[in-house]
Amino acid sequence: MPQFSSVDEATALAGLRDRPVNYDPALAPQDGRADGHWHVDSGDIVLGREDPGPPAGGGIWETACRLVQQYEFAEPRIIRAVYRPSEDLLGRDMLLEGRFFGLRFYLGVRVTAVIDETREGGAGPEQVWGWSYQTLQGHLEEGRLNYEVIKSLASGQVIFRVSGYSRMAPIPNLVVRWGFRAFGRWTQQRFYAAAQRRMRRMIAAAQRGAALPAPAIRSDGIALAPTGSDAHPLERAAKGFLHPGVSRTLPGGDHPGWRASGRPVLDRIFDNFPAQVYCLTMVTTPGDTVRAGVLRSGRRAVVAVSLADLNGPVQGQVELPIWLFWSAPGHVFDLDDPAMRQWLYQTVLREAGTRDDLAAYLDGGTLIALWPYLVLPKGVRQAWEDQHPALRAAAATAA
Repeated sequence: MPQFSSVDEATALAGLRDRPVNYDPALAPQDGRADGHWHVDSGDIVLGREDPGPPAGGGIWETACRLVQQYEFAEPRIIRAVYRPSEDLLGRDMLLEGRFFGLRFYLGVRVTAVIDETREGGAGPEQVWGWSYQTLQGHLEEGRLNYEVIKSLASGQVIFRVSGYSRMAPIPNLVVRWGFRAFGRWTQQRFYAAAQRRMRRMIAAAQRGAALPAPAIRSDGIALAPTGSDAHPLERAAKGFLHPGVSRTLPGGDHPGWRASGRPVLDRIFDNFPAQVYCLTMVTTPGDTVRAGVLRSGRRAVVAVSLADLNGPVQGQVELPIWLFWSAPGHVFDLDDPAMRQWLYQTVLREAGTRDDLAAYLDGGTLIALWPYLVLPKGVRQAWEDQHPALRAAAATAA
């Protein structure tokens, strides 16, 4: 029985094998030298904590890896997927159904990397498992997404990271193109946040003894993920778009509406700006709220001259100003709650624009105690440890 509302998913999935990646990785951030405008994203959510050392059998890390492998973390109100689980993960094609009100967009991606390694992180060695996919010709976006489960072998903390880079692909349909300009980035960020919250809820349920979800597999070998994503009969009325984008660079992917002389004026305006990369960093801690800040690449972390300058509150409730926490104005952090305290420190360290921000909301002694457990960009952590050897020593002691 068909699972998607507007396409024969078996035929569309089979057709992906002939579709190439829709951009040149050599001209993208991370994989090459960025050309043009890209978004670079990275977001973490803390899933829990195991004992330090290698992942425990049946523990949080192993459970999260299983959910990531099956694409169970996806929020079905935004994205659903079909794939053949009998195929090797590396090289697997997936057909995604992007859902936006009464519209359905069917988009191809291919798993082009599987990560299974121990690597050095900001707080010492980490055990990492995950995978990456790249967008195929016809996708609304160009880029790569990475899904990783990471355990700090020193502290035992386990996080789920969603990262990658993307930009809008050429879209010949005028209505779809401008609709994507208006809502595409918002929907993308909404997906990141929802996927992280969903993953944390599933891990919490598993720790309480609930059975893990698993995609149902049809008689023809196709799996629909996440679990419980069957199409409602009324969805047959939804308007569907199969492979609505085109390639801007690959042979055979040019479209008359996107040749240099024929592209809409407002689209061509963007070509006149210098190549830039826009970075979005997100951290989610036990509170199920995502904090996101847009940073231009190259921005340096603000670091206190001395830890003695940090005289912020150590207990009670704190409300951050909108320039530090604009996504949920009025939100109150309870410093007597360890998770909320850690969340506040991560937010201020990532978003502070002046040393006054640091002095007003951070305490030097508390920062040293929390330092080994904070989830921070590598550049932020290195800048603070270079200025304050006590922080590097605290991280080494915890390891």
